Amino acid sequence: MPDDDLRMKLKQADDEVRQEKEHIAHEMARIEQITAEGHDAGPHEKSLLAMHHFLDGVKRHRRILLERLGLYRP
Repeated sequence: MPDDDLRMKLKQADDEVRQEKEHIAHEMARIEQITAEGHDAGPHEKSLLAMHHFLDGVKRHRRILLERLGLYRP
């Protein structure tokens, strides 16, 4: 895969990481609000866990792209 394609995929992965972090922050705020109101936030906590798993996957994909481009620095 040419570097240009990898760089495009890296940009997409960067965007996905940013977006998922925003979703997580929003969901955390919802959980705080729901909990403060005395309601069960269980379903939202499960959703939050799924979001974290998705973010971990996107970060792994991003790291692979960086490695393939020779840009990964542990």
